[in-house]
Amino acid sequence: FRRLEQEKNRLEGEIKTLYEYLTEDGMPGVSGPLVDDEGFPRGDIDLYAVRQARNKYVCAQTDHIEVMKKIEQAIAAIHATTKVDVPRERPAEKMEEDLPENDSENVFLQVKLSTPFATIDEVSAASPAEAAGLRVGDQICRFGA
Repeated sequence: FRRLEQEKNRLEGEIKTLYEYLTEDGMPGVSGPLVDDEGFPRGDIDLYAVRQARNKYVCAQTDHIEVMKKIEQAIAAIHATTKVDVPRERPAEKMEEDLPENDSENVFLQVKLSTPFATIDEVSAASPAEAAGLRVGDQICRFGA
């Protein structure tokens, strides 16, 4: 994990340095034109250096995205192996509405999105979890958008 973090920091530093170079006074920026109004190459800048810096900038951004994906996977792997045990005064009880009245009336469609990393073992009354529709026994496979 530390190696990934060092790589991320190195790439962020490189991206910042290249961006500052490309956006200095008189430079065309990250995507500005390298030709003048008549279509000729600009004479006031080193075109080769600018194109090389832009290439390095884009490659560093792509590498940064890949490193961030690896960090995300590493964090998910770390948290997937841990489990928090919360002491309770009494065990959580299932709510009456969680139990189906008649199996023929209730059809459940199970879709496996990914491996669950948490199981709901308690839902307090009037809590955000209850408002969101979470029930005891639900398994959390992902969160966020």
